[in-house]
Amino acid sequence: MVGEAEWTPDEGMFARLKYLQIKYYDLIEWDAHSSHFPVLESLVVIGLSKLCEIPSGIGEIPTLRYIYLKYCSLPAAISAVRIIEEQEEYGNEELRVEVEFWEQKESEMFREMMKEEGLTTNNFHLIT
Repeated sequence: MVGEAEWTPDEGMFARLKYLQIKYYDLIEWDAHSSHFPVLESLVVIGLSKLCEIPSGIGEIPTLRYIYLKYCSLPAAISAVRIIEEQEEYGNEELRVEVEFWEQKESEMFREMMKEEGLTTNNFHLIT
């Protein structure tokens, strides 16, 4: 995965992984399903400024309780909030997402994007 722009985890490789931290890669496309990380509890993504999105399949992991994005792309952050909203529709109120941007300008743009998309979850925290 190191230095790769795309990543699809191998099936069964992370069968017992509960905490996944991805830091400062040039990852753009990430294809993952709940079966890749079946017992994941926490996902921490730091410095992935080119990442297009958090894969929606991540939200389908029944044990997932926390997603933290720091210094990531706006589309990746929006996709994390979409995951929460989808999970809330299924009755999963346990999942929490925190997002932190490098600059205040990004936080403002993110808030505006959330309004435009009608994202209104209470399980989200923007760190400023």
